[in-house]
Amino acid sequence: MKTKRHLKVLSILLTVVLIICSVPAFSVSSAAATVKSGTCGTNLTWTLDSNGTLTISGTGNMKD
Repeated sequence: MKTKRHLKVLSILLTVVLIICSVPAFSVSSAAATVKSGTCGTNLTWTLDSNGTLTISGTGNMKD
């Protein structure tokens, strides 16, 4: 009887730990600020954030 109880408690504990570990950690200060932005085509824009990530969005041809 004790073994079943211990297994049940262990299963619940393991489930809680797995749920906590699967939730991504984030903080309010992790949001990167836009450093520069502009256009690189008729319907294309680019942004560079403070983490160094360059994002290009839109459709169409990019200027050389």
